Amino acid sequence: MAYTTAVPNEFGYVITMGSLAQLSMGGFDMICSGRDKIETPEQFKQAEETARKLDLDGLVVIGGDDSNTNACLLAENFRSKNLKTRVIGCPKTIDGDLKCKEVPTSFGFDTACKIYAEMIGNVMIDARSTGKYYHFVRLMGRAASHITLECALQTHPNITVIGEEVAAKNLTLKNVTDYIVDVICKRAEVNYNYGVILIPEGLIDFIPEVQQLIAELNEILVHDIVDDDGLWKKKLTDQSLKLFDFLPQAIQEQLMLERDPHGNVQVAKIETEKMLIQMVETELEKRKQEGKYKGEFKGQSHFFGYEGRCGLPTNFDAMYCYALGYGAGVLLHSGKTGLISSVANLSAPVEEWTVGGTALTALMDVERRHGKFKPVIKKAMVELEGAPFKKFASLRDEWALKNCYISPGPIQFSGPGSDAANHTLLLELVLNETHVNYADFNDEWIIDSGCSHHVTGDDSVFLELRQHDGERVIVTADNSTYPVMKEGVVKIGVDRDTDIKLNDVYHVPGLKKNLVSVSQITNSGKYVLFGPNDVKVLDNMKNVDANVVLSGKKKGSLFVMSAGEAYVKKTSQTDSAAIWHARKGWKCMDPETKKFITSREVVFYEVSSYAAQTSNVENAALDDNNQDDSLLIPEPNASRSDESVVSRMDSPNTGNVEQNTRRSSRERKQPDYLKDYEVQLNHCTVTSCFFAGESNEEEPTCYEDAKAFRHGGVKRVTYTYGVKSQDEE
Repeated sequence: MAYTTAVPNEFGYVITMGSLAQLSMGGFDMICSGRDKIETPEQFKQAEETARKLDLDGLVVIGGDDSNTNACLLAENFRSKNLKTRVIGCPKTIDGDLKCKEVPTSFGFDTACKIYAEMIGNVMIDARSTGKYYHFVRLMGRAASHITLECALQTHPNITVIGEEVAAKNLTLKNVTDYIVDVICKRAEVNYNYGVILIPEGLIDFIPEVQQLIAELNEILVHDIVDDDGLWKKKLTDQSLKLFDFLPQAIQEQLMLERDPHGNVQVAKIETEKMLIQMVETELEKRKQEGKYKGEFKGQSHFFGYEGRCGLPTNFDAMYCYALGYGAGVLLHSGKTGLISSVANLSAPVEEWTVGGTALTALMDVERRHGKFKPVIKKAMVELEGAPFKKFASLRDEWALKNCYISPGPIQFSGPGSDAANHTLLLELVLNETHVNYADFNDEWIIDSGCSHHVTGDDSVFLELRQHDGERVIVTADNSTYPVMKEGVVKIGVDRDTDIKLNDVYHVPGLKKNLVSVSQITNSGKYVLFGPNDVKVLDNMKNVDANVVLSGKKKGSLFVMSAGEAYVKKTSQTDSAAIWHARKGWKCMDPETKKFITSREVVFYEVSSYAAQTSNVENAALDDNNQDDSLLIPEPNASRSDESVVSRMDSPNTGNVEQNTRRSSRERKQPDYLKDYEVQLNHCTVTSCFFAGESNEEEPTCYEDAKAFRHGGVKRVTYTYGVKSQDEE
């Protein structure tokens, strides 16, 4: 935040009810931000006088590690002067380097990463489109590489350099350059002369040889005058002088720039990406002359920085800020000082978040600034043993040689996943031991029509378990978010004689229920039949005597079975928009009446849909031998005769068969408690309809119709778990 010891009437901002209407609509421009500090005796004295003059009860300092260091020192100073003014800090930095166990993240990080991820995704699409550029993208984040790591997890670039790993492995600039060149050469072998490379802006400060050079330059800049005669260079060690002379002229000049008010190198002004492009070009030309490289290289440099600092906040950041502000107010009201507002249980729905305060002194360390040792809050760097980095490290080799790009698009403020937090936070929180202990496992499995994959939070049920090769995140119906960590094979006992093996089951630590995916069952060639009082999984739909693989009974509004049974939960768990599409929401529309019902509580009694048409298909489409049983495979414990296997319905000589079983004459019915409800016209797009679980009388048939619907007045009736709510917009 912007520190000033002057009277707020001159430089401050008075918050009114009118200004509150703009909450969550700006990028910290209401009270502004700055890099000023309160550190001299005169500044502390002036701050004390201002607090007394305004009769302040409390002061909230919003900022990163340096700002909250000031908050801690200011709180101690006020207390030593017997001032009633309490000081509370709030964690705000996009860099993600202000966090600890009690303060899991700072606000702004989620928003900035998602803005950068959108831009990186755009660059990736351009790279594939042109097929001739390597994009070197430097990302803001100061010393820590949290933003770079998070953006890598969201977009899957070909190369990502993590500064903390460079320092841990004692890599030199040449080592980093060789690694990049090695990947470029391997991609050239398959004619991939393009790619995306992410670089943290603090990389130059992580290379040990450069670290030593910067430390020596810092001391020289404090005590000596740097002029063109170069006499100051004599104070550099031989190794640092050799490195300084090796660097391009532009980088030399940038390293000599004035330090920021906190004594840090202004890494945002050091164009590391351009330096690496030059070094990569030189090495590739050398290898081409040696016959080790036959591709073409064209580098494009980008710096994504200030664009991500002041965007509209994500839903997560907006809710997090409200909670932090509430916590700060409660702490001040209770007379506390020298604390930083903190919010816990962030992976749960916002209703389950808890607020508190953590002593700022618990975050303090001693660092050398401006040639002197000073107490400061220690920066939280990327932990190489942490879950986010390990997840990245397990996937980067595949990303390097393949095009696994993800373009996430712009920040979403509504719809599935709009409230989800970033990968870094989820991986760090969900894998926390205390969080996993909340899981409540039992022998019941949910057959979920909205779940795209079999999932469980219980690792004890797996016969085989391996690392998940992907970035899947499960978003449940209550908006809780859980990352998929592993996957494997689970065996479920159906009865004394038969087991069911589920392949490709996701292990999601923290998930409290076991889910069986209807989509995965049907993909394996089986059929799921829901009746008025039971549910059955059949191995085919061609004969009346089809084998029943699983069955369950209706209890209340659920289909339940245990010890070999499964039950259906219609309040479905979802993990992406694709899952809702897998529910076949479009099947709920009658093309003749254009009635469209997609409420999560609607019970469907038939096997197929209005959209199914009677048509001719080849025998092979109905052949059981062509079905894929890799996802759901019955494994009898006792012997079974071949006679129990249903024979094929038609002989190979039959030309075509009419798919009558794919159409039902029964009508779709709403639950009884909705019979008296009046369904009003809902002006929103088709996509929004089955996402929101709402019912429409009429659907737009084209983009222009959808636009007209969206801009009309909205009168909405939503069915959510049996409760009717109506609102005007």
